[in-house]
Amino acid sequence: MIKVLVTDDEELIRKSVKLKLDQDGEIEVVATAANGLEAVELCGIHMPDIVLMDIKMPECDGIEATRLITSMYKSIKVIMLTSFIDEPKLRNALNNGAKGYICKDWDSSKIISVVKEPNGNIVMIDKPVIDLLFNHTEEDIQFSEHEKKIMLLILEGMSTENMSAKIFLSQGTIKNIISGLLKKLGLNDRVQLAVYAAKYFTWHEMPKI
Repeated sequence: MIKVLVTDDEELIRKSVKLKLDQDGEIEVVATAANGLEAVELCGIHMPDIVLMDIKMPECDGIEATRLITSMYKSIKVIMLTSFIDEPKLRNALNNGAKGYICKDWDSSKIISVVKEPNGNIVMIDKPVIDLLFNHTEEDIQFSEHEKKIMLLILEGMSTENMSAKIFLSQGTIKNIISGLLKKLGLNDRVQLAVYAAKYFTWHEMPKI
């Protein structure tokens, strides 16, 4: 059973999202929260697997709540749940540990598929949001096979140590390749690189590993 905490300051939204998730027998909404502070408190009580987190809320917004939850509870995955696209807030949410960003108006099946994604480290972001974050064209950027493999493994949430064992490169070499990718793409960290990889592999064939 996948335990979910739904956080939104609007009661109607909380009830709507809960109703959508309740359609699946493998998902249990263990609690709902009306603000970020309440969400942090309820995480300590219920230890959900996933928190669906609104961004704009009173007392403590979703960005700060995400930072607190991901720093306190490493096993909990936070996915931003919102009705608008705000690039600075999106970047802040990802930098504070959010694993993805979905829209409130998605239908039940799409929200359920995100919640049930077996690899909790995959960044799941709606395509328009990815396009907003990275508006340069891939045609201008060339990647080596090692770079493609490492982007794919980052997308899968693999650590540097596990990458080393998987593709038979030293951890130092892998770190250097990742640093080179960040510089090439003008990105700040692995989270943003995972988001870019999600977009890249939507349009390009995945490498064989």
